[in-house]
Amino acid sequence: MKLINAKLLKKKFLQISLPVVAVLFVVFITVAFTKKTQDFPPPPQLNMFISYGEGEMLVNKNNSGWMPASSMTALVNGDRIRTGRNSRIVLKSPNGNTVRMDGDTELEIGQLNYNDFLIIQNSGRTYNRIINNENISYKLKALNHTISASGADFDVSTNLKANRVNVKVLEGKIDMAIKLEELIEIQKITSGKEITIDPIDVNLIALSDITDEYLNSDLV
Repeated sequence: MKLINAKLLKKKFLQISLPVVAVLFVVFITVAFTKKTQDFPPPPQLNMFISYGEGEMLVNKNNSGWMPASSMTALVNGDRIRTGRNSRIVLKSPNGNTVRMDGDTELEIGQLNYNDFLIIQNSGRTYNRIINNENISYKLKALNHTISASGADFDVSTNLKANRVNVKVLEGKIDMAIKLEELIEIQKITSGKEITIDPIDVNLIALSDITDEYLNSDLV
C-alpha cells in the first residue's frame, strides 16, 4: 500500500513540476532577452547647429511658429529652418557633415541620429559636404527625389513653381532616386556631372557636364 502511494505521489509530482519548469524557462528567456535588448539602446539623437549665418534666419521648432534664429541655434528632428533673401546659413553636425543654405531656402530635419541623416529641402538651394563614412547614411530629399551620399560634395537647387530639381556633384558620387509619377529610377551621378529633373519635359532628365562658369563662380 505504501509503495503504491509513493508511485502515485511521484507521478503527481511530475505532472505538476513539468509545467512549472516550462513556465520558469519561458520567464528566464524573456528576462534574458529583455536585458540583452536593454544593453543595446537605440542610437542617440544628434543635433545640427548654425555655425555661421548672415541676413534673415528663422527657425520653427515643434510647429510653434517662425522665430529668429542665431549663431549656435541647435536643430533636432522635426525642426525647420529658412533663410530670407540675400541671406546665408551654414549648418554643421557633430560628425562633420556640413550643409550651406543660400537665400530663400527652407529645410526640415527629418531624421538626425548618429548614423542616420535625412534632410528635407522644401525650397531654395543647398551645398552639401558629406564625410566619407560607410556607417553613416546621409539622405537629402528634394521634392519627390531622394539623394544618398557618402564622401561627396554636391549642390541641390529646387524650383517649386516649376517642380524642377537640379543637382551638381563637385566631389565624389551620389545615388539619386528619381520619382516620376509611380516610377522610381536610381541614377548614379559622379564628380563633374549635373542633372536636371523636370516632370513636364522628360528630355531634361539627362546627365551633362558642369559648366566652367559655375565652377569659377562664388557659388561653389
